[in-house]
Amino acid sequence: MSDEQQIYPKETLNKFRQWHFWWLVVFSFLLIITFVYYLPTRFLQQSGLVENHKGDQLMREHMEQGMTEEEMNRHAEEERGSQMMDDYEEMADDYVAEGFEALYREEGDVKDGLVVNLNISPVPYNVGVSLSVDFFVNTKPGNVPVPTNQLQIEHTKLMHVVGLRSDMNEFFHIHPEFLADDPSIFNIKRTFQKPGFYKIWSSVKKDDVIHTFGHPEVSINGAGTREDKKVSFSRNVITENYQVSMATDDTVIKEREVELSFDIHTLTGREVEVEPYLDADMHLTIIKDDWSQFLHTHPEGTGHSHSQAPRLPNPSALIRTSIAFAHGDAEDESAGATDEHQTTASDDEVISFHVTFPEIGLYKTFAQFRPQGIDLPSDEAITAEFWIQVEEKAPFPISQWWFLLAISAILIAGLSWVVNKYLKVKPEDVQIQK
Repeated sequence: MSDEQQIYPKETLNKFRQWHFWWLVVFSFLLIITFVYYLPTRFLQQSGLVENHKGDQLMREHMEQGMTEEEMNRHAEEERGSQMMDDYEEMADDYVAEGFEALYREEGDVKDGLVVNLNISPVPYNVGVSLSVDFFVNTKPGNVPVPTNQLQIEHTKLMHVVGLRSDMNEFFHIHPEFLADDPSIFNIKRTFQKPGFYKIWSSVKKDDVIHTFGHPEVSINGAGTREDKKVSFSRNVITENYQVSMATDDTVIKEREVELSFDIHTLTGREVEVEPYLDADMHLTIIKDDWSQFLHTHPEGTGHSHSQAPRLPNPSALIRTSIAFAHGDAEDESAGATDEHQTTASDDEVISFHVTFPEIGLYKTFAQFRPQGIDLPSDEAITAEFWIQVEEKAPFPISQWWFLLAISAILIAGLSWVVNKYLKVKPEDVQIQK
């Protein structure tokens, strides 16, 4: 038997190794619980306590005043409503200061002030039948007519109307004219070619404020598919023999300004000059796929653009835009392109919009333009359509859980190495009784 075996019997060494192994397992488990679960949970709880402290204090004050639960709930609703209106008024003041004056409301929500009421005839509404579409400009209460001499021209028209089917197809942008015998009513003839549910928005300008109204959805009857929603995130499209590309951030985040840049070429790659379409190089309409958000704006250097989004009492529903022309590198995002001749030059002139989306979700953009010298009526344009997904926040390269796990593993390995180093038993420190 060797000297080492005499000093360290095998049975004793095995027991020590087992004890050492299980000690490391327990210690590692405690580290995992601490760094992966306890500390993050504690942090979130403390954050919640800070947020809820003010609410708890307010509830105690209400209880001391002898308020019932119903009264406290009603008071809380009033407080939230008051805060929302304060936020909205502050935002509205910023809009006025910067020349951005635009209001959005649903037609049915207006009980006081300016409104546009939609009426379509004859009933029922069928595909292929010419319908008379009337827009009655009036003030509530009382349905007091507002004649055209009280309205202002905005981009060469007194009224702009945008429509869209529920699948985000069949987009149209038209301009009704007022009736000679009743200047408060605007009329246009419209023939729908496909059945389905349609949403229509109308816009007028009065007292330097652009008012946009969302109207109740319209059901068009007829044979054929009523909805055919197809989503594609291609950044290059071919429309009417023109190639249009839209450059933007890889990930669009809500409440964070993003640039949308449009570049137009022929199918052979030649850059296309645009001519004014209703006094602008391009009209851009952005609509959320549930119709809850709406924006229509223009890239003009003078005057102001306007933006709308539903429900005025909700400040978060406002989309703020600023418009600029840009000369810069337009990224070639040719994935999904449908033509092999697509090109993008670094010195291309692009039309750029800066937009802030207020909500997450799926949006569709409709960019309208007129190529120089195109043979189209003056109030018509070519439309390029693109989808945009708006996210809550920028995606983390890896899941947060895996990130915490990796950090914990590194800490555990480091601490285990330290413990192992300082707890390692040296042979000269072991004395065995015989």
